Amino acid sequence: MGLHNIRQGLRLPSAGEPEQMIAPARMTRRVALLAEDYVGLRPTMHVTEGDDVRRGQLLFEDKKRRGVRYTAPAAGTVVAINRGERRSFQSLVIGLSRDEQEGR
Repeated sequence: MGLHNIRQGLRLPSAGEPEQMIAPARMTRRVALLAEDYVGLRPTMHVTEGDDVRRGQLLFEDKKRRGVRYTAPAAGTVVAINRGERRSFQSLVIGLSRDEQEGR
Protein backbone atom coordinates (compact mmCIF):
# COMPACT_ATOMS: atom_id res chain seq x y z
CA MET A 1 0.00 0.00 0.00
CA GLY A 2 1.16 3.45 -0.84
CA LEU A 3 0.73 6.78 0.87
CA HIS A 4 -2.44 8.69 -0.05
CA ASN A 5 -2.40 12.46 -0.18
CA ILE A 6 -5.78 14.18 -0.07
CA ARG A 7 -5.54 17.61 -1.66
CA GLN A 8 -9.08 18.88 -1.45
CA GLY A 9 -11.82 18.02 0.99
CA LEU A 10 -15.39 17.19 0.11
CA ARG A 11 -17.73 20.13 0.57
CA LEU A 12 -21.27 19.04 1.35
CA PRO A 13 -24.00 21.67 1.16
CA SER A 14 -26.04 21.93 4.33
CA ALA A 15 -28.88 24.38 4.66
CA GLY A 16 -30.17 25.63 8.00
CA GLU A 17 -29.08 24.75 11.50
CA PRO A 18 -29.73 21.75 13.73
CA GLU A 19 -32.80 21.87 15.93
CA GLN A 20 -31.77 23.00 19.43
CA MET A 21 -33.87 20.52 21.41
CA ILE A 22 -32.96 17.67 23.71
CA ALA A 23 -35.55 14.90 23.74
CA PRO A 24 -36.66 13.70 27.18
CA ALA A 25 -35.18 10.33 28.09
CA ARG A 26 -36.59 7.54 30.19
CA MET A 27 -35.26 7.38 33.72
CA THR A 28 -32.65 4.64 34.19
CA ARG A 29 -33.43 2.32 37.08
CA ARG A 30 -30.76 -0.36 36.58
CA VAL A 31 -27.24 -0.65 35.19
CA ALA A 32 -25.30 -3.83 34.44
CA LEU A 33 -21.79 -5.09 33.84
CA LEU A 34 -21.95 -7.65 31.01
CA ALA A 35 -19.48 -10.52 30.59
CA GLU A 36 -19.37 -10.08 26.80
CA ASP A 37 -17.67 -6.71 27.40
CA TYR A 38 -14.82 -8.45 29.25
CA VAL A 39 -13.44 -11.28 27.10
CA GLY A 40 -11.82 -14.12 29.08
CA LEU A 41 -12.87 -12.74 32.46
CA ARG A 42 -12.99 -15.17 35.41
CA PRO A 43 -14.24 -13.05 38.32
CA THR A 44 -13.70 -13.39 42.03
CA MET A 45 -16.84 -11.74 43.42
CA HIS A 46 -16.54 -9.27 46.29
CA VAL A 47 -20.30 -8.60 46.53
CA THR A 48 -23.44 -10.74 46.73
CA GLU A 49 -27.05 -10.16 45.73
CA GLY A 50 -28.73 -7.69 48.06
CA ASP A 51 -25.53 -5.81 48.97
CA ASP A 52 -25.62 -2.01 48.88
CA VAL A 53 -22.77 -0.58 46.79
CA ARG A 54 -21.34 2.90 46.33
CA ARG A 55 -20.08 4.33 43.06
CA GLY A 56 -16.49 3.16 42.60
CA GLN A 57 -16.75 0.29 45.11
CA LEU A 58 -14.99 -2.96 44.18
CA LEU A 59 -17.42 -5.50 42.67
CA PHE A 60 -15.10 -8.23 41.41
CA GLU A 61 -11.51 -9.00 40.50
CA ASP A 62 -10.11 -11.08 37.63
CA LYS A 63 -8.77 -14.48 38.82
CA LYS A 64 -6.35 -14.75 35.91
CA ARG A 65 -4.89 -11.27 36.26
CA ARG A 66 -4.67 -10.33 39.93
CA GLY A 67 -4.91 -6.61 40.49
CA VAL A 68 -7.36 -6.06 37.62
CA ARG A 69 -10.40 -4.82 39.50
CA TYR A 70 -13.88 -3.84 38.36
CA THR A 71 -15.84 -1.22 40.26
CA ALA A 72 -19.46 -0.12 40.47
CA PRO A 73 -20.48 2.43 37.82
CA ALA A 74 -23.24 3.75 40.11
CA ALA A 75 -24.57 3.52 43.67
CA GLY A 76 -27.45 1.23 44.55
CA THR A 77 -28.23 -2.39 45.41
CA VAL A 78 -26.92 -5.52 43.68
CA VAL A 79 -30.14 -6.93 42.21
CA ALA A 80 -28.76 -9.98 40.38
CA ILE A 81 -25.57 -11.85 39.61
CA ASN A 82 -26.37 -13.94 36.55
CA ARG A 83 -24.36 -17.03 35.72
CA GLY A 84 -24.47 -19.35 32.73
CA GLU A 85 -23.22 -22.84 32.02
CA ARG A 86 -20.63 -24.15 34.45
CA ARG A 87 -21.23 -21.06 36.60
CA SER A 88 -19.65 -18.76 34.03
CA PHE A 89 -20.23 -15.08 34.72
CA GLN A 90 -22.89 -13.44 32.51
CA SER A 91 -23.84 -10.17 34.20
CA LEU A 92 -24.07 -8.21 37.42
CA VAL A 93 -27.12 -5.92 37.73
CA ILE A 94 -27.29 -2.90 40.06
CA GLY A 95 -30.62 -1.26 40.94
CA LEU A 96 -29.87 2.45 41.21
CA SER A 97 -30.46 4.43 44.39
CA ARG A 98 -32.80 7.46 44.27
CA ASP A 99 -29.85 9.89 44.20
CA GLU A 100 -28.33 8.09 41.20
CA GLN A 101 -31.66 8.03 39.36
CA GLU A 102 -31.99 11.78 39.83
CA GLY A 103 -28.41 12.35 38.63
CA ARG A 104 -26.83 13.50 41.88
